[in-house]
Amino acid sequence: MNQYKLDGISTDGKRIVFISESIENIKTGWRAKETYQILGDKEFMETFELAPPNKEFEVCSKVTLERTD
Repeated sequence: MNQYKLDGISTDGKRIVFISESIENIKTGWRAKETYQILGDKEFMETFELAPPNKEFEVCSKVTLERTD
């Protein structure tokens, strides 16, 4: 389980970023980042990134979700 804190929201409100405060079952120093990007009224993209200690984030997964009626 990851616990996140809000890192920022874009000025247009269409991009929200969360950075991990704690991560269970992983070595100390690792960080996780979740980014949500609103692409349209029925679509958004979720990007999940991980960073080992003292390294930059790398994308692990990127998913586009679309609501159907």
